[in-house]
Amino acid sequence: MISIKQTDLFNIATSGVAASNRLLQTTSNNIANVNTEGFVRERTSFVTNQAGGVGQGTTERIIDQFAQNQLRRDITAVGEWETYNGKVNQINNLLGSESNALSQGLSEFFESVQTAADDPSSLSSRDVVLSEADQLLTRMETMSDFLNEKEQEINLEFTSAINRANSLIETIGNLNEAIVVAQGNDPSREPGALLNQRDLAIDQLAELVS
Repeated sequence: MISIKQTDLFNIATSGVAASNRLLQTTSNNIANVNTEGFVRERTSFVTNQAGGVGQGTTERIIDQFAQNQLRRDITAVGEWETYNGKVNQINNLLGSESNALSQGLSEFFESVQTAADDPSSLSSRDVVLSEADQLLTRMETMSDFLNEKEQEINLEFTSAINRANSLIETIGNLNEAIVVAQGNDPSREPGALLNQRDLAIDQLAELVS
């Protein structure tokens, strides 16, 4: 016959083996996903069972909420400044180009006008005025066409960003629902994979909006 004491020892040993197995699962999962984008390391902790052995275990992600929120604010700031810097550099390259600079074109045009005014009877001076005027107009048209193209490009990027943001928001909503269901099915274990997917989607959204 198996005594009550033997049964208690068996239960204690069984709980210990189960706890060790769960710890190994958590460790293996951490190692396997070390290079997975968005993965957050997990840990499993246990409480002591008053009747002996290992009690209820809880698996949770190791994450600093404050640092995560700060990271998202930084992601938003970086995304904003990278976009601003890229667009401004394109305009600076155009306006800073010597061949397209309006200031130089205006100077050359008014110099030719002044030369023609000093010698109104000179046909060559008049030709120079017309030539400088054509070049100035060409520069203005080049800049106008470029800026119009950039405006259209930015409008298309806005539309694309809005569609991307809406898609991410929908994904986050679906993940929230799945997380609630998973937590209801197993309160002792955080749905780490779903939480990681949601955090990754939120980080991607932070690149687009605050």
